[in-house]
Amino acid sequence: MPDQSLAEMDFFVRFQDSLRMNRGKVNMSDQLFTHIFHSVGKEAFLAMLSFLQPRCIAGVEEVVDGEYRRSFSLANHQGWFSLKPVNQGLVLQVKTKNPEVLDELLPCLRVCFDMDIPLGDVEAALSQEQRFQTQLLERGIPRLPVVFTPFEAAVRAILGQQVTVAAATTLAGRLVERAGLLLETPQGGIFRIFPDAAVLRKTNLDGLGILPQRQQTLYGLAQAVCEDAQFFSFHQTYEEFHRKITALKGVGDWTAEYVAMRGLGMKDRFPAGDLGVLKALGEAGQRATPSQARSVAEAWRPYRTYGTLCLWREGGNA
Repeated sequence: MPDQSLAEMDFFVRFQDSLRMNRGKVNMSDQLFTHIFHSVGKEAFLAMLSFLQPRCIAGVEEVVDGEYRRSFSLANHQGWFSLKPVNQGLVLQVKTKNPEVLDELLPCLRVCFDMDIPLGDVEAALSQEQRFQTQLLERGIPRLPVVFTPFEAAVRAILGQQVTVAAATTLAGRLVERAGLLLETPQGGIFRIFPDAAVLRKTNLDGLGILPQRQQTLYGLAQAVCEDAQFFSFHQTYEEFHRKITALKGVGDWTAEYVAMRGLGMKDRFPAGDLGVLKALGEAGQRATPSQARSVAEAWRPYRTYGTLCLWREGGNA
C-alpha cells in the first residue's frame, strides 16, 4: 500500500487520540469520521464513477448524485463510507464503531481510487500513441478503479466470464443477497457486506443463475484463499500471481490479467484477449489478434494498464 500523506498522518494522530480517550469502553456506538483527500480532482473522480455505477452491487455499493457509498468489513469491524467531490478534493465520511479500522481503510481507498498515480510518467508513456492523443487532451489520464478487495475482484471477474457487465453485476447481487452479512447500521441502499472467502465456500450457490462450472470455480477460489493468506499479496509478482490463480479450474489468462489490474492494482498488465481491446485495436472492421494487440501495447510499458483503460474508454466501457 502507498505511503500516507502528511495530511493523513495528522488525521491518524487525531483519531489515535480518540482511541486513547475511548480505551476500555465497550459497546461504543457508531461514530462518523470525516476526512479530505486532496489527490483526486472532481472530473477524474466523476469519470471513475461513470465506470463504477453500472457495476455497483445492489446492497453493497451505490452511486447517488455524484457520491459513492459502500459497506466494508475490516479488522473484524464493519461500517460504511461515502466519497464525494468538493473544491478541495474528495470528502470521505466513515461510519463505524471502531476508529482503528481507519488505519486500513484510508490506505485502501488510496489504492481503490488510484490516488497515487504517477500522472507525468503515465502521460509520457501513452502520449506517443497517436490514437490516444486527442482522448488524453480532452479527458486526461484515466484512473484505475481497483475493487475494494482482491477476492471480491476475482469473484466479479469469474461471474463476468463471457457475459455482459449487467449480467455479471446481477449475479453478484444475487450472491450477496444470499451470502452477504447484514450491515449493523444500514445507510440508504447500503445494507449488506460482500462475503469473504470463508463465507463463500460454505454458501449454496444453486438457484442463483450461476453456471455449475462457475460455481465450482468460485468454490475453488474461496478454498485456495482460505488455505493461503498470501494468495492476493500485493507484494507478489504477476508471474507468481498468474501461476496461482490459473491453477484453479475455470481461470485463464483473461481473468488473471483482469484481477491483477482491478484487484491488485498492477500498473503494467494487458489483457490481450479482451474483446473490447481487440475491437479497439482492429482496423477496417476487423478485430486485432491477441498477438497484434500485445505488439502495439509494448510501447506503453511500464503502464500498459492505463493504455487498456484508454482502449476501454474509447469503446465506451470505461
